[in-house]
Amino acid sequence: MNKKAVSVVIATLLLVLIVIIMAGLIFMFMNQITGKIIMLEGKNIQTVCNDVMFDADYADKIVYISNDGNVLIYRMEMIVYDDAGHYAKDLIDEQESGWPENGLGIGGAVSQKINIGDDVKKIVLVPILQGEADGKKELYNCGTSYGFELYLGN
Repeated sequence: MNKKAVSVVIATLLLVLIVIIMAGLIFMFMNQITGKIIMLEGKNIQTVCNDVMFDADYADKIVYISNDGNVLIYRMEMIVYDDAGHYAKDLIDEQESGWPENGLGIGGAVSQKINIGDDVKKIVLVPILQGEADGKKELYNCGTSYGFELYLGN
């Protein structure tokens, strides 16, 4: 009787290889779910967003922002709502940007000329913080739930 089969050594190697591949896939999947944790002042940056407090006003295409909290606001995203829908842009990208290079410090204030159309109905200002993850500086957008809404009345 002539039986052909995979040798025990090859079968063992194949099983080990399959286990290693599965472990790698599980690791990559879990890493995507949990994401990286950005830290700021020893806390998860998501919880630091709760401490951000700022006030804003708008007149004649100029936005006035003051940092009333105890957290440095590194940047500010502006979400513009007009007749065509909405779009987002960073205030630092505006021409003649008055945004401080190292962020808006505690108690700081800035006025920023913005380039928007006459059909804009609302602007939402969303704070962006800077923390660290894996020894590298990372930006974190706090999201619209932490934003400040300015209604322009158009």
